Amino acid sequence: GPLHVKRPRWWHLDFTEHLYALALTVYAIPLTIASCFENPILKLYLLAPVFLTLPVALVFFLTLFGFRTPIALSSDGPGSRSKPALLYIWEDIGAVDCAYGKAYRESIYAEYDTNPSFRSLCFILTFHWVIGILIFCGLTAVVTALAPFNVALVWAYAQFFVFFGLWWAISEAVTAAVWR
Repeated sequence: GPLHVKRPRWWHLDFTEHLYALALTVYAIPLTIASCFENPILKLYLLAPVFLTLPVALVFFLTLFGFRTPIALSSDGPGSRSKPALLYIWEDIGAVDCAYGKAYRESIYAEYDTNPSFRSLCFILTFHWVIGILIFCGLTAVVTALAPFNVALVWAYAQFFVFFGLWWAISEAVTAAVWR
């Protein structure tokens, strides 16, 4: 479990799970509203990926300011200063999904605390993903408003993966430039 939890409980959620829950809840809103009418609001369906990604951008952006957290964010207990969101995601994926456990959590926090380059990388990449999400949302809104429905449908749902694959590749280049 997270470093601040001495006796893990079954209900503890790490940062990534909180983020998933928030994003999926917001994502469900336009889908629910769009389907409530006899004639569904199809353009609202097309904006659902925007509603999925904007809360992620907002949370990523807020973590850049080091606010005091009202809840636990992975290994940071309530009342701790937030760290860039990507640090929490890397921590959660390494410790849980890759099964590296508490030792991984300790090592990534030690790296963050002692290595200014790593801190800078976490900040820059978190900000980089905020910008990427905002670009995707803006493009999706424009395409949804101006393009025929079938074109906008392909953009909104297929381009989601293409765009973020491309943004990941750009992240690799940013990482190589910062991490020299």
